[in-house]
Amino acid sequence: MIARAWSLVAGFPIGALAAWALVGPGGAALALGGLGGGVALAAGVALLARAGGGGRARAAQLAAAASAGLVALPALAASALQLAPGPGWLLGASLGWLVLALWRAARPRGPAGGARRQLWAAGLALFGGAALVLLAAAAAVRGVADPPFGEARARAVFDRDASVATRPLPRCGPGPARVEVLLARGARPRLGPGSRSVWFDAEAGDGRRQVHRLERESGRVDCWTCGEPGNNLRPAPGERGGSVVFETDRHATPWDPTNTEIHLIGVRGDRPLASRRLTRWPGPDEHALLAPSPRNLVWSRRQGGGYAVVSAALRVAHGGLRLGRPGVLAAGGAQWTAPLDWSPDARSLVVARGNPFRPLALRGIDFASGRSADLGDGVAAAFNADGGFAVVASARRARLAGLAPRALGFLLAPFASALARGDVLYRGTEVRAGEPWARGAVLELGPVADWGEPTGISLSWDEAESASVAILGQRRRVGGVTEERLIELTLDCAAAPPD
Repeated sequence: MIARAWSLVAGFPIGALAAWALVGPGGAALALGGLGGGVALAAGVALLARAGGGGRARAAQLAAAASAGLVALPALAASALQLAPGPGWLLGASLGWLVLALWRAARPRGPAGGARRQLWAAGLALFGGAALVLLAAAAAVRGVADPPFGEARARAVFDRDASVATRPLPRCGPGPARVEVLLARGARPRLGPGSRSVWFDAEAGDGRRQVHRLERESGRVDCWTCGEPGNNLRPAPGERGGSVVFETDRHATPWDPTNTEIHLIGVRGDRPLASRRLTRWPGPDEHALLAPSPRNLVWSRRQGGGYAVVSAALRVAHGGLRLGRPGVLAAGGAQWTAPLDWSPDARSLVVARGNPFRPLALRGIDFASGRSADLGDGVAAAFNADGGFAVVASARRARLAGLAPRALGFLLAPFASALARGDVLYRGTEVRAGEPWARGAVLELGPVADWGEPTGISLSWDEAESASVAILGQRRRVGGVTEERLIELTLDCAAAPPD
């Protein structure tokens, strides 16, 4: 009786995986599939036990072999995380494992081994299933290359570059001339057009994060998504200030728990409009930017089990907005990848790759020439002027997951994204400033460096004051409480004449 009951339980995961592969995710389908898989496995074990005539010992051996059905549990988790190669392939591998285990158990063997053997078989199935998922997912996303250089894009970039005035580049000293705390809350700041406002996300009193705007002159703070569901974070304003894009988890489901989508909200006037959904794909769509070129969105997207930086045109259709077909700008392969900032002339894009539990490898891509450059490690970056000056914020890892290789970024990224909504991933803050292709010089930040981790950085250039101003977000955890702040770093800079 115990053997049959265990076989029924062990068959649930593989039955649910079969339903996912054949029908798709859904509570009713997975429940019925799991029940069917349990009944089928229990019946199969009973028939094999009766055919062999081995009594209780044989039934116990077959029940231990039926534990191989648990190999489908990691596969179910992988399907929910949208990992490659998908539930169909994982179902085939899981069924093969189960059939082999039952075939071996059906042959004449020694003593059954008792409860210890049962537990050993179950543990082996779970461990083997996790290893199978990891190897299959890594193999599916390994060796993905960036798309080839496009001459049409280069011509468009040159046209855009010609319309952007060349501004004086700052020459900055080793440390900030002034440090001012703008706000004792908030994360992931971005300056709006003309640097008159700072967009950021912060908790709004109910535990959820919402998009806010800070007017720098008056100090007024307005919440722009407090009437909308979900966590809404990482706002990025457009160049002309008429709209802001942000990511939200409101569309996540139990079958797609890591799903985030990109929304756009109008910001003209003092009252926000209802946001509009732009992306409609399963899995994470995050780190969105409105590119300097008109009506173009760039963001990080999970596709084919790995990550890529993609872009798509924003089109007006029947009074609404929709995205065109996404094209890949930078492939991450097995590494998590995301865009950090465009230069104002649309020529250069900073892309981060790696394991998000530790500082990422930053790479600058010049779409006009097709070349790219190593910008060192960091967690955030921002351009100013016409792309000839940048700041990069970096930190030190603070979690054991940061010891994992960068090639596991595709697996760890969903967990890092969930933690980063309100917890720390790093320790300390380092800021480099200067020409982006030369990595810049490390600034002397004093107490700011030890306060906490950077959550984001944004840069403006005030020609009248001959100063470059960076808005830096920081976060730390003290006594189990998360503290955040937005600070203004006024760098000690002088303007150099344009070439």
